[in-house]
Amino acid sequence: GGSGGGGGKAGVVDLDLTFSEVLDGLEVAILTEGMMANGLVAQSIGGGGGAGGFNVVGGIAGAGYGSGTINVGIGGSGGAGGDADTVDVDLTGAVVTKGQGSTGVTAQSVGG
Repeated sequence: GGSGGGGGKAGVVDLDLTFSEVLDGLEVAILTEGMMANGLVAQSIGGGGGAGGFNVVGGIAGAGYGSGTINVGIGGSGGAGGDADTVDVDLTGAVVTKGQGSTGVTAQSVGG
């Protein structure tokens, strides 16, 4: 079978955010309300490698004195995952999340 291709390389993430509102004396850059309402997610994610092709198996068997069998399997290999790059977040002001299960800031670099 054929081999899978490599995953793509992710780019640089560079985010500058300054507060835009004053709420109860607090300089707020981001405000969310509601369950699972995340404030900010900045990600650089490399692509996953491609899947290998299907496996082909063949066998030979002999009969009689000194006989044996031979089995061979040939399949493709998966491709390499792609690299992630840097994530830089420069945040001035508060991130306020008022809902259950809400994160304020997630900045991550994830290879494929």
